[in-house]
Amino acid sequence: MFNGLHVDRTEDISTNNLSRKLKKLKKKQQLNFLDERENEIKRLEEILNPPKTYNKKKKKKNKEKNMTDEELLDKAINDNKYLEEIFKKDEEERLKKEKKEQERQRKRREEQERIEREKEKERYLKEKERTEREERKRREREKRKRKEKEEKERRERKLITLCEIKEKFKLSHIPKDIEQFVFKPDRKEYKKLSLKYHPDKGGNADHFKILNDYMNI
Repeated sequence: MFNGLHVDRTEDISTNNLSRKLKKLKKKQQLNFLDERENEIKRLEEILNPPKTYNKKKKKKNKEKNMTDEELLDKAINDNKYLEEIFKKDEEERLKKEKKEQERQRKRREEQERIEREKEKERYLKEKERTEREERKRREREKRKRKEKEEKERRERKLITLCEIKEKFKLSHIPKDIEQFVFKPDRKEYKKLSLKYHPDKGGNADHFKILNDYMNI
């Protein structure tokens, strides 16, 4: 009943010899092709015939042995040029980094100098403001002292003048407006007071004389 079914045993256990096992599998594959058997054949071939690995260094040494003196000289020159190019690139990179570092330090130094200048300027302005403030206070004190002194001298002169006027004209009292006129003569004020103290208008003759005397000074 089951005679029509296909049964295949890819793994051959009749022998442990991989070469013999590979030959048997190839014969079977020729008679009846199977994908599983084909994969097994490839695996065994890889085990029995591994890919060759070449030692590049040995190959390179063998190649150098076969080179002539001129070829060896050219090779040495080319290697030297290559090394010079590498050194040149490294040197350029080093100089570029050094230049960048110098530029960075220069900018940092300039920034520090700028900050120092600003601080110095701020200190100078504060000192200048303080000096000007003290100078203003000093001038105000001097001005105040001078005014006080002038006021004191004026009061003293006023007292002396009033006493002299009273003694000269034998007066016991001088009107306030005449006192102000004596210390600050003014033509308009003179006309006004003349009309007020003129003898013909009923005024005091001595008061009128005082006005005339100090208007003509």
